[in-house]
Amino acid sequence: MRRFIARQNLQRFEDLLRFETNPAGREQLTRLIEETRTELRYLERIWPWSWPEAGIPDAVGDVLEETLDDLLDRLGADLGSLQGVDRAGAALRLLWHRGFDAETVSRLEKVPANDPSGWASAASDGSPFIVEDVEAGPCPPAARDWARARGIRSIHSLPVTDGRGLTVGIFSAHFRAPRSYGEHEGRLARTAFGTVIALLPRHRAA
Repeated sequence: MRRFIARQNLQRFEDLLRFETNPAGREQLTRLIEETRTELRYLERIWPWSWPEAGIPDAVGDVLEETLDDLLDRLGADLGSLQGVDRAGAALRLLWHRGFDAETVSRLEKVPANDPSGWASAASDGSPFIVEDVEAGPCPPAARDWARARGIRSIHSLPVTDGRGLTVGIFSAHFRAPRSYGEHEGRLARTAFGTVIALLPRHRAA
């Protein structure tokens, strides 16, 4: 929704600027356009600057965003992300997110493979990182602090694996209330992951 609103605002500001003749009005609209473009940079098409070496075409990335937006809706999650495993750089690269603030986007743009967060641990051993309640269960301090600051109570981070069992990404869903993880959630995720892997052939082969 935030992406849609930002795109609509950008179009409206640009339309208004074409007909605005007052210098002060033009200056204000120009500022709003730049601010909205900056906001969009952190909301959509992250992959060209977070992982340019992956060579993901815009059309492919756009379908990826749609696929993961739909998955997040089906899960009933409040925030989510997809990080790709960059083995050459020994890091996780942020490819998509929904609901993150600019600080989180900047932090997750490139996370070292040895980072103590749950996202990195899911990539290292290929097993799900599930925290049903950050206030009641085991959770790395860095992940708990991040979650508390954003009103998140539950974290589900799932490895995306290819046909060879190689982890190529980490999908994370975040909930503002405690949330258990069951077969239904796993089935929804696995169905979407098939599309994700198919959309990223160069990433899969890395």
